[in-house]
This record gives sequence, C-alpha cells and structure tokens, in this order.
Amino acid sequence: MTSIPENAKPFDPPPEPEGESPTLFRRLFASLYYRDYRLLWMGGTVSNIGSMMQALAVQHLVFSMTKSPVWLGFDAFATWIPMNLVLPFGGALADRLDHRRVLVIGNLLLGLIAAVLAVLYSLEQLHVVHLIIASALSGIIAGVVFPAFHSMVPQIIERRHLPNAVALNAVQFNLSRALGPAAGGLALILGATWCFGLNAASFAAVIITTAMLRWRTRHDHGHKHGVIDSVVHGLRYIASRRDIVLIEVTVTLMAIAVSPLLTMLSAYVDTYGLQEKAAASGLAWLMSSFGVGALAGASFNASRGHRVVSPWLALPLLVGLGLAEIALWVRPPFWPAVMLVALSGTLFMIAGNSLYAAVLASVPPKLQGRVSSIHFISFGIGLPVGSLLAGFIARGWDIQRVFLIYGASILVAACLIAWYVRSYKVKYHIDGHLDAADIAIATQQEGPA
Repeated sequence: MTSIPENAKPFDPPPEPEGESPTLFRRLFASLYYRDYRLLWMGGTVSNIGSMMQALAVQHLVFSMTKSPVWLGFDAFATWIPMNLVLPFGGALADRLDHRRVLVIGNLLLGLIAAVLAVLYSLEQLHVVHLIIASALSGIIAGVVFPAFHSMVPQIIERRHLPNAVALNAVQFNLSRALGPAAGGLALILGATWCFGLNAASFAAVIITTAMLRWRTRHDHGHKHGVIDSVVHGLRYIASRRDIVLIEVTVTLMAIAVSPLLTMLSAYVDTYGLQEKAAASGLAWLMSSFGVGALAGASFNASRGHRVVSPWLALPLLVGLGLAEIALWVRPPFWPAVMLVALSGTLFMIAGNSLYAAVLASVPPKLQGRVSSIHFISFGIGLPVGSLLAGFIARGWDIQRVFLIYGASILVAACLIAWYVRSYKVKYHIDGHLDAADIAIATQQEGPA
C-alpha cells in the first residue's frame, strides 16, 4: 500500500456553492465528490457487474442440472449461512484491521474461486456440488470483506453525506444488478465459462482502486479485549436499543419476503415453458428488471441528499412489495411480470436503504463495523431461510404459490410492526440524541476512541 503522511485528512470535502441551494445533480452525487469514495464506487461497480454475471450463470446452471427449486434454495442457503457465521467476527476485525489489506486479499480469493469455476466448466467437469462449494467459500470471504468496505465509507466522507453514500452504494450495486444479468445473458450464449472468467477478471478493478486510496486505516490500538468480547459488546449495544432491534426484525422479514425474487426466478421462468436458451434469456430479463427497479429506488434515496428519514416510513413500501408478489402469483403474461418484478425491486430498495441509513446514522462511529455486520446478518438470516423454505413450498405445490404466501405474509407483518411502533411508542434515535445508557454501553471497556 502507498504510504500516507501523518497529517493527511481522512476525507476531502467537496466545495459547497455559497448562497444557493445545491442542485439535484449535486444532491444525487454528493458523495462522489470525495476522491476515495469515487474510487471505491467505480471499482465496486465493475466487480459487482462481474459478480452478477456469475450469479446468473450459477442460478441457471443449478436449475438446469437439477430441475429442482430446492437446489436453488440450497445454493442461497450455502452462500448466506457461512457468511452469517463469519460476519460478527468480520465486523469486529473491520474495527481493528487495515481495511485496504482486507479488501485486496478478499477480492483476490474471490477472483480465484471464479477462475476455478471457469476452468472446470471449460473442461466439462463442473457439477452442482462444485457450485454449492464455491457459493459457500464466497460467502465466508464476503463475511470479512463486506464489513471492511462498509465501515470504511463513514471514515472517508463527512457524516452529513453518509445517507447519500449509503444510497449511492445501493445505486452502484443495483446498476450492477441491472447490467450484470443482461451481460451475463449474452455471455451465457457463448458458454458459462465467459461468465465465470469475466467475473474473475472484474475483481482486478477493486484491487487497483483500493491500492490507489489516499485514506489510511486509523488503527484502534485501544482495544483491551479480543474479537469475541468486541462482538459481545456490539450485541449488547444493539440489545439496548429497542428501535434498532425492531429495525433488524423488519429487515429479516423483508429478506424472507424478497427471497423468491432473488433466488427463485429461474424456477418462475420455467412456468412459461421456454426452451433452454429462451429460458436463460427470460431469466436475464427478470433479474435485470429487478436490478433496474432497485436502481430507480436507490437513485430516489440518493436524491434526498443527507436527510435521514424515520425507518418506519419503510413499512408502507413493504405492503406494496407484498401486493406486487401476490400479483405474480397469478402468473401474468411475461412482460407484465417483468414490470412487477421491477416494481418489487424499487419498493425493496427504497425500504432497505432507508432502514440501513437509519441504523448507520444512529450508531457511534467506533461500533459501525460491528453493527453493520449484524445488519447484514439480519438480512442474511432471512434470505437463505426464505429461499430454502420457498424451494420446499414450490416442490410441494408450485412456485406461484410461493409468491402468494410470501406476499401475504410481508403485508401482514408490516401492518403488525406499524401497530407495535404506534402502540408501544418506539422512538428512533439519531446519533447525537442517544440516551446516556446507550452511550455507556457503546463505550464501556472498549478503550479510548
């Protein structure tokens, strides 16, 4: 890594126009005025496009090899459960290790896994068990890389632009979710080797841009306890915050509801009776449409600037998500189904981004790595459990029934959470307006900040 002088600033604030309100363009892209954030954003975009190309290939291959929605659920389960086991420790490590080194090593390993899959497919030796193992290994590595990346962001931009940065992270990911499956669908015509190979090459973008960062990890040498103690302290802090606990419950239920849209679309496309190449194209359309919708939702969040809204405003959006999934139950013609999937992506992203920004804005900086990892776990528990359950429901009945059950469930759950918030007066606290007890739990036995 390049050396950084001791007096280097952790961020380079963008110049603000004097005496006038910022334009819509400036509100949308405020965080990209920071050089280091801009580098991370560009590298992540290229890498995630490659990852979504591979995700398309894996979902298509798993279903074409097995013709079983249970295997689709099992693949998601194999990815997210190992990640969940690693994430708490990854979050604690993110609060004390060199973030850049973690990102470089992690992305090198992820690129190696993709390269191995490309070789196996080209040699006609790729089996479903290899795909499941690759998903599990990728999940383990991501459990360390994700907290390092997300806890780096608040340290390279000013806190007032944090909600915008969270929204732009989602814009980046969902731009990749829109472009990646479309590119993957074209590459899949030539063979899955191209999807895996291009994904392996895409990790070079993250490695190069990470090496170019001026920002240097501010190591915290004040930790008096080990990683496990740090994890326990993070959990105790979250348990002391009723608002954060309820947000994480909401995120888990949302993840369960959206899981068929993320992991079962290959089985849903199969209900239209398409041939293999047409089915791959249909899968690419549905996956890309979800990404386009989510991109629109993330762009809307970014346009709100640095305002942090109440997390409970996400609940009506989850009701809308439930209604969209119920509409998919009737299996409309293909193109209306594409639009419903896109609408689901928009509602999911606005709700999910609002909940995550609310969590980050309400947590002291020295706990952001651990709390971010718990937030990912909340989503990571719901997605694999929802996917595996959806697979068994689809095998017992059909994939359309899955959308009816999941859509109705999130609709009812959102209404119950809204009733609980109102009846028990659950208040959301932004950092700087925390109770003394919250601050005490955040800082006790952690050493100097």
